[in-house]
Amino acid sequence: MKKTESIKIPSASYSDFNFEEGEILLIDKPLHWTSTDVVRKIRYATGIKKTGHAGTLDPLASGLLLVCVGRKATAQIDTLQDGDKEYTGTITLGATTPCYDLERPFDAFFDTTGISEADIYAAAHSFLGESMQSVPLFLP
Repeated sequence: MKKTESIKIPSASYSDFNFEEGEILLIDKPLHWTSTDVVRKIRYATGIKKTGHAGTLDPLASGLLLVCVGRKATAQIDTLQDGDKEYTGTITLGATTPCYDLERPFDAFFDTTGISEADIYAAAHSFLGESMQSVPLFLP
């Protein structure tokens, strides 16, 4: 989906929603859009200024974004943000970038022949549970 495309609410008509009172929309955020891009488009589509999201997704992430429209829904944002979350992803073995994500191209490559499937599962298991993520220091 291109950033210039509009968001459409599938299999429902606007009359099925009461945006003024409050609705929580489950949006599959497209790759390369910011969470704010999505909110801006929902505001434009609904005409409701009181619109926000319950958690930012990185522009390079796609997935579920909860968009709250109207006063009753936006009042629930803090509660929704406090809920449990589950993340999934895809990794590339044997390559790194200077910023530790795909904002920059791979800059170093390493041999992966010594990595077994059991090693991968063990490493993945270490990411289960609650954790605090540190943002890497990266200067372009």
